[in-house]
Amino acid sequence: MSRPQKTTPSNVSTSQPAPQKNVVASPSLARVEASAVAAVVTATVPTVDGELVFGADGNEQRRGTLVAGGKVSVAYDLERFPNLVTRIVDGAPTWGVKVCVMTLPSGEIQERELVDFESSGKARGAARVVPQTFEVPVGTQAVEVWFRNWAGAGEDHVAWDSRFGYNYRFDVAQR
Repeated sequence: MSRPQKTTPSNVSTSQPAPQKNVVASPSLARVEASAVAAVVTATVPTVDGELVFGADGNEQRRGTLVAGGKVSVAYDLERFPNLVTRIVDGAPTWGVKVCVMTLPSGEIQERELVDFESSGKARGAARVVPQTFEVPVGTQAVEVWFRNWAGAGEDHVAWDSRFGYNYRFDVAQR
């Protein structure tokens, strides 16, 4: 079986430039500061074998051991996107950041939303980042991770954090 082709563009690229760092504005949309949605990772994470932490400083940390047949948690800081795209339409957020995890050699891709608006306990539209936990199937030798910032009802604007299209790759231990 051939390895699936990577579908992520270069690292933190955008399909349209933002007018200022950490601010996205449109005549019909409210201006939203990225600092207003800075990642606060306080959620309880299920028992995992390993944790991948993507920090605001651009570094990645692996804590624990990623194990085939186990679980891995992915935590992310929104400050990694220099031009985080956010949109509010009629008072409701129409944006997010998704984490994509591909297990190798199967090529199976799991995708989850990292930004939660409902349980933030703040005003409507306020956001917090919630770490996501993924199953690592038996037989997995490595995982690749990338992030997709989207905005708009049709997700018409997309930016990537993907190590310049090569994705973040982590080896997986066998039990």
